[in-house]
Amino acid sequence: MSAPRLSVIIPTRNCLAWLPRAMASALAVPVEGIEVIIVDDGSTDGTANFLAHAAASGLPIRVLRRTGGEGAAAARNAGLAIARAPVVGFLDADDIWQPDRIAERLAWHEAHPETALSFGEYETLYADNRREPRLIGYMPRFAAAVTPLDEPWRDEIGWLGPAGAGLIYGENPVCTSVVLASRAAVEAVGGFDVSLGQAEDWDLWIRLALHGPVAYAPRSQGLHMHRADSLSSEVRARCLAVATVLDRYGPAIRARDAGAFRCSRAFVAEARAEMAEAEGRRLAHLAWQAKALLWQPSRRRARSAARALLRGLRPRMPAPLMARAA
Repeated sequence: MSAPRLSVIIPTRNCLAWLPRAMASALAVPVEGIEVIIVDDGSTDGTANFLAHAAASGLPIRVLRRTGGEGAAAARNAGLAIARAPVVGFLDADDIWQPDRIAERLAWHEAHPETALSFGEYETLYADNRREPRLIGYMPRFAAAVTPLDEPWRDEIGWLGPAGAGLIYGENPVCTSVVLASRAAVEAVGGFDVSLGQAEDWDLWIRLALHGPVAYAPRSQGLHMHRADSLSSEVRARCLAVATVLDRYGPAIRARDAGAFRCSRAFVAEARAEMAEAEGRRLAHLAWQAKALLWQPSRRRARSAARALLRGLRPRMPAPLMARAA
């Protein structure tokens, strides 16, 4: 059996409602030689039975069953350990690929095997089927780097150049579900760091960008599903992980791109603002939003700061009488 050209790794845990759609989008990529690896990270919603039937029906998938529920990063590492293709792609179980665009980017990797990492524009898919572009206009420094003001918008895949690592460090424009990467490069830098608990994907993209060339595709590569997640404990863990990653790579990035430092300060300020909001600390939320705006001014951050100001000025509703009596 000849080796596949692309290994698609889909970690899943209790995502049966969306998993078939994600699998179908991966299997629809119009090239020969794709293996789809689904890593079931201890699902309890019938995913195991669904995957068993899918494999028995002849779908070209490989299923890896794990019982520990160790998280998406560990599941992706497990998929990487059995992947056979020189290029690997990552797709979350609730997201969707644009098959033709992925095929174009696979061709780029095969023509430029030195590419350590490639990613592209994507759209956020909301529960009401509304779609929203995420990168251009959302991350001002990244947008300025990939959209020259004196040239018309271009559709071609291209190199980010020496600024790639700084752009990823400063604003994290990479959506995991639209990443293709060199398997050799991923193995060389050590895969996903599961000790972080959060932001393991961003950590890996920075290491890959420091390791080798990065390419970017301006056309949408897929749909990322928006699922509400506002638990304060998870927000706190994400904030701490962001700070760890920024400190870990700060010296190496600043040596390459001093402007990335200001972006990273704004990024961590937004993370702390999110944590303060989840914990109900209005004034802290406002202060961190203002710091993010000062570090890196943008319309989006100005709107966020204005909303935080309005919430901070709004009087808190008194507790109901019965609740106070209790």
